[in-house]
Amino acid sequence: MARCGAKRKRCRVEKCAAGRGATARRSTRAKTKTVQQNHVAITHPHDEHVNDSTRALIKEHDVLCSRVALVERKIRQLKRFEAEQLANASSAPLCEPIYLQSNCISDVLSASISPITTELTFVKVILFQQDLRALGMCVSLRRLSIVGCSCPSGLAPLFALKSLEELSLLRTRPVVDVDGIHELPSLRVLDLSETAAGTACMRALSRCKSLVSLFLRSCMCDADCSDLVKIHTLEELDMSDSCNFKVCACAFLCLPHLRVLHGPGIYLRFHSVPAEVSCTQLRTFSAHNCYSLPIAELSKMNELEEVSFSHCNLKTRDVVNLAGLQHLRILSICRAAIDDSALLALGKCAFLEKLDLSSTDTLTDVYPLANVLTLEELNLHDCRKIEKGAGDLGRLPRLRVLNLKHTGVTDSCLVGLGTSRSLVKLDLSWCWNITDITPVLGIATLEELDVLCNGEALSKRCDFSRLPNLRGLSLVKAGRLDHKKHVSAFPSGLTKLNLYGADTSNTTRSLIKKMQTLVELKLSSETVPVNFDELSQLPHLRTLTLRTCEFPYGVKSLSRCTTVVKLFLSLCHCPTDLLPLEDMKSLEELSITHFDLSPEGVIGIPPLLRHLKVSNCNVTSKSFKIPEYNVIECLDILFCRHLTNLSFIRKMKRLEKLSLNWVRNIRYGFEALSELPFLRHVSTVTREVLPRCIYPTLREKGVNVY
Repeated sequence: MARCGAKRKRCRVEKCAAGRGATARRSTRAKTKTVQQNHVAITHPHDEHVNDSTRALIKEHDVLCSRVALVERKIRQLKRFEAEQLANASSAPLCEPIYLQSNCISDVLSASISPITTELTFVKVILFQQDLRALGMCVSLRRLSIVGCSCPSGLAPLFALKSLEELSLLRTRPVVDVDGIHELPSLRVLDLSETAAGTACMRALSRCKSLVSLFLRSCMCDADCSDLVKIHTLEELDMSDSCNFKVCACAFLCLPHLRVLHGPGIYLRFHSVPAEVSCTQLRTFSAHNCYSLPIAELSKMNELEEVSFSHCNLKTRDVVNLAGLQHLRILSICRAAIDDSALLALGKCAFLEKLDLSSTDTLTDVYPLANVLTLEELNLHDCRKIEKGAGDLGRLPRLRVLNLKHTGVTDSCLVGLGTSRSLVKLDLSWCWNITDITPVLGIATLEELDVLCNGEALSKRCDFSRLPNLRGLSLVKAGRLDHKKHVSAFPSGLTKLNLYGADTSNTTRSLIKKMQTLVELKLSSETVPVNFDELSQLPHLRTLTLRTCEFPYGVKSLSRCTTVVKLFLSLCHCPTDLLPLEDMKSLEELSITHFDLSPEGVIGIPPLLRHLKVSNCNVTSKSFKIPEYNVIECLDILFCRHLTNLSFIRKMKRLEKLSLNWVRNIRYGFEALSELPFLRHVSTVTREVLPRCIYPTLREKGVNVY
């Protein structure tokens, strides 16, 4: 027994309860005589940020917790539960999530779950049919989350869990055959986001009788979703960013109980207006690429609060009708064919809080919007003809976020904006008509300011220290200024700084001494080599972007940046070895673009790296030093013409998404794709990249190729 106890000590166990979607949280729900909570979360051990010694221990002990120890724990739990039932206890003991390797799943299920288990979460594990069938003993299971998992034998055993109310299969493969899902009588919430749910899946879902919320976000499979209109119980339907669904959001306006509807981001235009608009309780509606919209019917919906349209060919009269909605709070009408008269109608909205008019080329004067006293956020990005009225927005009492990027605003507009007492974020980038930003330096509430590429706007010294609350700053051509005076004018509390065209060899050293609070730093210099020896002295730095022509001292010193989580390297045409990057223990995301590796150079893969992007680089299959234990989930390779062999990805056992866009010279190693248990998306832009023989194998495994 002492031996078993020692093994239990080697388990990585946390006293917490994992919530829906595999998010860990502490459970405080009281247990009564009729309600008991038993929650077990099972994940892959590499999901935790552990050090090398812990990983070595995990590798040495193939089974972290013996079957005997787990059975003993289960017996203790059941005895304690029985005793509390007899004593009419009012509080429940906390159950502990167990983190084990995937080959221990059967042991965990047989010893950890019980008839009183109500919530169960799996993250990044392989579940075979016997594992799913073992869940049948959980007669009280209400919430089941299978996130990022591989179910090679299908999902059929799940449809026997009659008590199930919420089911999440987020990022799980394969989700092809769900014919029995309608047999779950109590199922109310279903999440199939980022799966290969196709037309057959939609047809099966249409038979569900109790479904209230359905999430189909970022599904890349070609699918006809028209059968979903048969689910008359639906109150929430979210198909955001699912670009290949062959249906328009307007087709679902016939559902009588619908409250929230987010249509797919389809590429083709559809004429799909239902004969009858029945969803009188609709509160949130977004549609994209819909050629015909029932604007007249929508304008009569008294409950409608949030409306978002893009590429829907909206006219001025359509916006005038939408402006009449009594409770309209959020309106987004990007790329609309409207004129200034539409703004007169919007200026009368009594409750409008957020307005997005980006990429509307026909607007010239936004003065009417200054009458919307409730406005908090306004996006006029890429409205290039706007030259008037922006200054009047400064008197809006609640305006916090204003995006004027790529507009025609002038210095006179900034004088009016400078009177604002509420602006927190202001984007003036690419406004070529601005020559002096001094007026906005009087906005005491400003926390983020972007003045990238503003011509002569920074031709003279700007005293940014006048902005006591400034946390984010983006500047261009900083190298033209006296860096000592310029840096001395920066406020000391900056957390985000973007210097484009800076003399980084001098500026960096000055920045380090003054800005110990930086979390995100971007340094761009096309002519001057970056000096980042001092970057390790920034204790809170998490995101680092370096755009430079060369690294004269290599990248070895980057390994001392122990807090950096995201690293972006680009525009380096001097051959450089990136092997030292493997020592950046905290790095989770790495992007390398337009970068020349040295002849024998390789890209070092850190132990916690999840996302790797390599674009326009001279990499080959030998350019990636991949450790045996890695956690890479997303690999993007673009425009790498020297890459001919794909076999190196065989080591990426946790890979989920692979992009091979414009990589046309690959000839070998395609069989490695079928060996990756969690692979679910392969993007190639053109199907010439992959041989035809590989497509049936990938489809059979539930991998979506597009």
